[in-house]
Amino acid sequence: MSSLRPSYLVRTALLFALLLPASRLSQAADIESNHLKLPQVPVADEVLTFNQKYCLDCHSGADAEASYNLSELGRSASYADHIHGWKAMLRRLIHREMPPADSEQPTQAEYEQTIASLKVSIRKVDQALAMQKPRAMRRLNAREYNNTIRDLFGIDYPFASRFPEEPRFHGFDNIGESLSVSPTHINSFLSASQRIAEEVIPEKTSPAPMTTAFDYQFYKGNPFEVDGPIKVRNGNSFIAVGEDGKNSPHYWIDGPFHVQFRSPASGYYRFIVRCRPVDLDDGVLSFRFTVNNRQVADFDLTEEDFKDGVLLDTEVFVPHNKKLNTAELTWRNGIRATIPRVHYKISKLARDQGIKSGRAFTHWPEEVEWPHFRYVQVEVEGPRTTGGSIENATSSVISSESLSNLSIEQLVNRILPLAFRRDVDDAEIRHYVAIGQSASADGASRTEALRLTLAAILNSPHFLYLVEEPPSDAERGSYQLTDFELASRLSYFLWSTMPDEELFAVARARKLSKPEELRRQAERMLADPKAAELSEGFGVGWTGADRIRGVMPEPFLFKNVFSTALHDSMAREPSEFFDTVRRENRSLINFIDSDFVVINAPLAELYQIDGVKGFAFRKVDLPDDSPRGGLLTQAGILTMTSEATRTSPVKRGIYLLETIFNRPPDPPPPNAGSLEAQQTDELRPVSSKLAAHRENPACASCHQRIDPYGLAMENFDPIGRWRDEDIVIHWDDLSKPDYKRRKKSFAVASDATLGSGEPLTGLGGLKTHLLSNQDRFLLGLTERMLTYAIGRELLVTDEEAVQQIVEGVREQDNRFNALIREVVLSEPFRTR
Repeated sequence: MSSLRPSYLVRTALLFALLLPASRLSQAADIESNHLKLPQVPVADEVLTFNQKYCLDCHSGADAEASYNLSELGRSASYADHIHGWKAMLRRLIHREMPPADSEQPTQAEYEQTIASLKVSIRKVDQALAMQKPRAMRRLNAREYNNTIRDLFGIDYPFASRFPEEPRFHGFDNIGESLSVSPTHINSFLSASQRIAEEVIPEKTSPAPMTTAFDYQFYKGNPFEVDGPIKVRNGNSFIAVGEDGKNSPHYWIDGPFHVQFRSPASGYYRFIVRCRPVDLDDGVLSFRFTVNNRQVADFDLTEEDFKDGVLLDTEVFVPHNKKLNTAELTWRNGIRATIPRVHYKISKLARDQGIKSGRAFTHWPEEVEWPHFRYVQVEVEGPRTTGGSIENATSSVISSESLSNLSIEQLVNRILPLAFRRDVDDAEIRHYVAIGQSASADGASRTEALRLTLAAILNSPHFLYLVEEPPSDAERGSYQLTDFELASRLSYFLWSTMPDEELFAVARARKLSKPEELRRQAERMLADPKAAELSEGFGVGWTGADRIRGVMPEPFLFKNVFSTALHDSMAREPSEFFDTVRRENRSLINFIDSDFVVINAPLAELYQIDGVKGFAFRKVDLPDDSPRGGLLTQAGILTMTSEATRTSPVKRGIYLLETIFNRPPDPPPPNAGSLEAQQTDELRPVSSKLAAHRENPACASCHQRIDPYGLAMENFDPIGRWRDEDIVIHWDDLSKPDYKRRKKSFAVASDATLGSGEPLTGLGGLKTHLLSNQDRFLLGLTERMLTYAIGRELLVTDEEAVQQIVEGVREQDNRFNALIREVVLSEPFRTR
């Protein structure tokens, strides 16, 4: 695949290892050993007294309730000895989960004194531990890697598609502590850098562009996969109309429309699809276009949108491929999706008219009033331009000398500052020039030497990591990022890619560290189309939308409703909604409740909203009596937080606590059990089963906090449809026909009471509660946004900055851009 010789690959691998900073290696060792000096913060007498008086009767010894033994805490000399236990106790006291209602209750003064003492002491421990915690450097994840290569060389292609799957930490894939490097990663980096080098520095001049047309003439004649009036070739379905089945025009009725073409050289290829639509009935057609299974376009059209018969005109980067490439146009709401057994019906129509096998309809059958396309043609032209190049690198200092005259010195001088995202010194330039010169001295061709030099640059930690280098003796949070470091942090936060020319120029002029300029750049970047990456990076991670594709409701129950199109739409709705709030700079409170949804036709049908056609997402205003609005009522999230056959108030309650408040409950104890273990022949609604579950002392304290939130959403069924009745089917009858199932209908029980005694009257009561607690929501969202922005877990030392961000957002009407501005100007964002 690569022209780089094995000895050069070994040299590049060694180069990667040798260039790893010693600080990174020592940090990794610190993390592994985890030898932190525990601070000595004595346990306050009032806390010990409270623990002894109100807790130990139930929570001590081997048979402690809920397996929650607090006797060890009472023997602690310092809070640091059992810090997690003290934190768990504090959380339960804050939420009044301890002591239980049927036990002796502390006075309000005892509660307040104990909580205040615990907060002060735990904060001292956390601060001391935070100052010792190693500072991990953050590696580019696969998404950031692809975006950076795109902006560095002009190649829009997923080179990182074979990287190991990135782990998620707090829902995000950009957290430094979790982005480790394994031997598999190193091999992936090497392979990707070789391939990029080959695309950027081609062996020879790209051939002249060629145009290949695929139309109905191409699909005439035999062999066909199916005889008769329906012709199928390469997966394309046509109705043949003419004197015979071999030399007649074929009208496209189904799909995907599939063409195969060659790419003699890497570059951008133009794809033009022409056709004439017939019988659309003012409908909306939804299409998806892919090249080599990579989605290129997803769009809706009406008959009026067809200009000069052009359905699609787009350019796509296609690498050199000795084999055939595949392009497919899928008609997502065509007759295959909307008319059952369409092929059978057309074949039967032909037989009824006496048309023999292998023949065609003499004219388009009047009985077939289905939308279809005549005279379909796909043109593939290319390569129109070469792939990536040195000249495509974005920088005002890049000259446009011919690649054929490019020297190793010119390559390094052009690329190194952009790849490292900062100014470089002479020693660094000489280092990479020497790599190429050494390869030339060993007999490598000029092209091989250039490619190896470029691959070495792309394997440097200064490219693969967002390098921030505080002095070794600098305390955490005391190091002010340099302008270049700040430029990279800002760009990868908002765009998930490298800085652009303007940001580089401001950093080079040492102006970015000034608050007014930092604010101006953040606002400029938010208005750029690349800020949509914030919706893909933060929006998907925060809402958990990436998990929706992995859930599957029971087919026996939902096979007539839960389609692939609906599933795909569910998975996209959270990020599309988030992107609308971002793009329109709306209030963050819309995530709790909104007067609009962002949906397409499959979701509109599920939500019983009229007038929405096509698969493209659009903002739709809600009537006053609609139960929709916000995140929690979206079908994908409701499906993700359900079991395959029933709703799960527990999962839905946990999701709310995690996502809306950023206060997840503790993990369940080992003996917690599950509702599935309660399966009996008695048909009961899930609310009844949960009530019995809460009678277990091991479960009661947590479920008092979780269940009410989930129960308030019980009017939504397992795939997010609104319901007033809960139809319970016997677990052993799910696969049986409906008339044979044992089932019973119950009125939905969606009223609940929080542990504090506050009632939640169904969904309306839940939204009222959340809106009255929007400060808790803003706090949780700010914590998550700051975590994503700086690429690390928040520490107790960040709490003051978080509160300042929240106050700043409140003063600016809770607008989305206000949150971004306040995060960017915060101390944790500008320091390390």
